[in-house]
Amino acid sequence: MLDLTEVLALGLAGRARSELAERCYASAHAALEVDDLRGAAGLFALMALARARDVRPWLGLATLLSRLDDTAAALGLLDLAAVLDPESRALCLLGRAQVLARAGQAVDARVALEQAEATGGAEFQALLSSQRGLG
Repeated sequence: MLDLTEVLALGLAGRARSELAERCYASAHAALEVDDLRGAAGLFALMALARARDVRPWLGLATLLSRLDDTAAALGLLDLAAVLDPESRALCLLGRAQVLARAGQAVDARVALEQAEATGGAEFQALLSSQRGLG
């Protein structure tokens, strides 16, 4: 997992922000695997600072907030992500559906899922189909 010393070394060495962002993303998911929500949140936030227009840290933070039952904040971050990265609107709507479903808002979740399906292109549709196969 990425630690503060490595973050500083990456910054001092002048490495690309994208490398830092990718390391943060991988480390945030590693933190999630061991239920280190605070660590994951910090890493997703650092990634968001490094690559604000990348939808992934916002989706990660929204997932964390949803797990902490802060539905309003999670939905707010998903709305922000859709503005920052309009090409990922379908993913943000899918995230919205997941957050709403977790909060017990089945009707709103279904509407968001239908919007995601209508918005997403072929690649998104393939992702959605693979996710349905897992359920």
